[in-house]
Amino acid sequence: MKSHPILYTQRKTAEMLGVDEKHVRHLRQSGDLVAIDVSLRTSSRPLIRYTRESIQRFIDRRTINVEKPKPKKTRKDIPQYF
Repeated sequence: MKSHPILYTQRKTAEMLGVDEKHVRHLRQSGDLVAIDVSLRTSSRPLIRYTRESIQRFIDRRTINVEKPKPKKTRKDIPQYF
């Protein structure tokens, strides 16, 4: 049997990402974060939810590799001219 995806509200998604709800809304409107409208077709107001998978895909796309800082040169690494 296929399991149903867990759906998160905009508030919970914002909590998970550590951002404001308005930022989550902006990410959805820009297409960076995929959402599902679970409202009834007769409803005039959308009922937006986010899946764990769409949140994880967003995180994966936005994750950056941080390089280790280069070691600082010490005095012995600098050639002596005097």
